[in-house]
Amino acid sequence: MSEYLGLDTGGQSNNWLASLRAKDGSVALSEMPRVVNQEDILNRVTEANIAGLAIDGQITWSYTDTNGFRPSDLQIREYLQLNCPNGKNWVQSYNSLQVVPLKSRQIAELVNPHIGILIETHPRVNLFLKFKDQDASLLEAIHTYKRDEANGEITKKLWNMWCESFCIKIECEEATDTIYDGQLDSLVCASICYAFHNNYQTLRKLQNGPNTTRGFGPFYVLDFK
Repeated sequence: MSEYLGLDTGGQSNNWLASLRAKDGSVALSEMPRVVNQEDILNRVTEANIAGLAIDGQITWSYTDTNGFRPSDLQIREYLQLNCPNGKNWVQSYNSLQVVPLKSRQIAELVNPHIGILIETHPRVNLFLKFKDQDASLLEAIHTYKRDEANGEITKKLWNMWCESFCIKIECEEATDTIYDGQLDSLVCASICYAFHNNYQTLRKLQNGPNTTRGFGPFYVLDFK
C-alpha cells in the first residue's frame, strides 16, 4: 500500500509527521501524527512504499525575491485579500519567518534523494479553501485554532470535518480526544500529497516565478476560482 506523508515544520522539537495510506480504494490514517526529528523523517521517506511528501514550509526561493515574497506567496495573498482579508497574513515572507524556511529547506535537501514527489503546501490556506462556503463559526475556527487557548475543541472540530470531507478512515488505536494544531496541519499536508497522486484535478499549482527560482518542489493548494 502506498503511503503519503505530510510534515508540519515548526520550531525546535516541533515537527509533526502524518502518514495516510491508500487502502481498498480509500485513504486511511493508521497512526496519529507525531512529533519527529530529522532522523525520523529520513527513516520514513526511505521506506519503499512512500509515494511522496508535502511540507508546510517554504522550500523554494529566488535571489530576485528582495522582500522574501515569492510569486506563489503573492498569488495566494492576493486571493485571500479579496476573499478573506483577515487571512492575508497567514502567508508570510521567508525573510520574516526565518527558522521555518531554513528547517524546511534542510529537510527537503535531506529527503530529496530518497523520495519521488516533494511538494510544498499551506495547511491553513487549504482549510479555508475547503470550508470557505461553510458557516461563520467554522471560518472563525480556522482563524483561531493555532492560538494556545484555542487548541482542543476547535482544532478537533476542524480535524473531524477535514477527515469527513476527504473520506479519511481513522484506524488509530490511540485516543483522539485532544488534537494539536501540528497534528491537524500535518494531516492536511498528507492529504494534499495524496490528492497530488490520486486527485490532481482538485489542486492548483501556484506560480513558480522566473528562472531564478531555486529549491526542491512546487507549491500546491486546493484549487480555487
